[in-house]
Amino acid sequence: MNEYLEILKTQFNDRIRFEEKRSGIYQLIAPFYHEDGDMLDIFIEKVDDNGKVKISDHGMTIMHLSYEYDIDTPNKKRIFQKIIGENQLAEREGRLYIETSCESLYPSVLQFAQGVGKVSNMRLFKRE
Repeated sequence: MNEYLEILKTQFNDRIRFEEKRSGIYQLIAPFYHEDGDMLDIFIEKVDDNGKVKISDHGMTIMHLSYEYDIDTPNKKRIFQKIIGENQLAEREGRLYIETSCESLYPSVLQFAQGVGKVSNMRLFKRE
């Protein structure tokens, strides 16, 4: 796994770093931010020995969103499902994620960050 993280670091021109949060789960420290300036929570973990990797937010995006906006109506749920579908994200128990191969880690991280950014911007739909 460390080999792929080093490759990813090189692909980002050494502008990222990793912190191991738990055994085999690495938080990506990168210049990806929510609209309010908080850093996006992106975690990378090995799924299996066949080169599968999961990029996840460990539920932090929806939690962050819930400070100002709840996905609590059928219409909001439909919009949420549309956003994650259009960005090839999956959701389980409030956690957003993408499963990818180690070889596709760089574009998948970018895709994930973009999708998470769109989900976190759902708060802009809030009626005042």
